[in-house]
Amino acid sequence: MKKITLHLLGLAFLLSSGLISNGQSAPKFGHVNSNQLIFVMPQRKAAAKILEQYAKTLDQQLKEMTDDLKVKVEEYQSKEAEWLDEIKSAKAIEIQQSEKGIREFQRTAQEAVQKKESEAMQPIIQNVQEAIREVSTREGYTYVFDTASGSVLVAPESDDLFELVTKALGVDDELLQQDAATETATEEN
Repeated sequence: MKKITLHLLGLAFLLSSGLISNGQSAPKFGHVNSNQLIFVMPQRKAAAKILEQYAKTLDQQLKEMTDDLKVKVEEYQSKEAEWLDEIKSAKAIEIQQSEKGIREFQRTAQEAVQKKESEAMQPIIQNVQEAIREVSTREGYTYVFDTASGSVLVAPESDDLFELVTKALGVDDELLQQDAATETATEEN
């Protein structure tokens, strides 16, 4: 057993020294927080404004539907005693249908907002991914980890590529400083 272990260790040593002597360098590791990169993108702010306006429009429609339901319920409550059973039944069904319509609208509106957000963010995410690839290739990185996902628990020493990627994306220093100040103020509150 000791002979096999010694042979395996010797083989591993020869292979590793052969790789080094052939001019192959050790892998180069880097990391970057993709969420932080997306946050500093000027296009993200524009996308957020569009999404906010879209959500406001849907909220306004929901408010109108809710107000209409409230009027129907108030009418039902105030006139219930004087209505015939057939009218009460028809009005109750109308109220139930309005409630159902509101629930359906809320569900579809939420899905629509998520879809709109995905559509607005996709080009930004794609730009960030392309910039990360470009920087890692140009700078000779073998592996680049995304610290936003938090999936790497233990890793060898690596370089933070945030500044290189923001430069590749064309994000100016003034914007980075503004966002850093905003983030600091938010954390303090």
